[in-house]
Amino acid sequence: MKIALDTMGGDNAPLSNINGAKLFLENHPDTKVSVILVGNKDKIENNIKKVDLDLNRIEIVHAPDIISMDEPKPAFAFKNKPNSSLVKAIQLVNNNDAQAVVSAGNTAALLSSSLFILGKIKGIKRPTLATFIPTQTDGFILSDVGANTDVRPIHILQFGIMASLYVKNIKKIDNPRIGLLNIGSEENKGNNLTLSAYRLLE
Repeated sequence: MKIALDTMGGDNAPLSNINGAKLFLENHPDTKVSVILVGNKDKIENNIKKVDLDLNRIEIVHAPDIISMDEPKPAFAFKNKPNSSLVKAIQLVNNNDAQAVVSAGNTAALLSSSLFILGKIKGIKRPTLATFIPTQTDGFILSDVGANTDVRPIHILQFGIMASLYVKNIKKIDNPRIGLLNIGSEENKGNNLTLSAYRLLE
């Protein structure tokens, strides 16, 4: 498995992302797992010298441009900045040169570029951002965490389906429980959106 890492996205890039790649590789000793560092090649190579990184399990793909967190039109980043580290990382998946993308960069640019370059799963109406929230005993997936500001009940149903499949495969839970975040646990509480979504989820 190859993971394309947008090294220029997020705080303290690219060093923080390269350190993240190092920790990931140390915790995944399988030599079939590798990381493609995508970004400014000179900056990546200069920062690699500061980190004891297994060079046999990394590749570098040069991407001279950066999508900033305050990008004026992040939804069009895939068109306006095709040579950015974020867009090039997604293109690697589209070209089957990588199987996953990791970026701590501009969320709107990541989501829109993924949507337009990779497309959606057949039947899914909206993509979703999901994150793992750790707890004292284990944790849970929260979906959606910011990609969609205006949703319909069918979207919430599909978010629940996608999150449950993710948990089933990653956490090896055969029958994950799906919950709906609401103002109360009673079935008759909430606005029209949550009431309709609850009925669909049932």
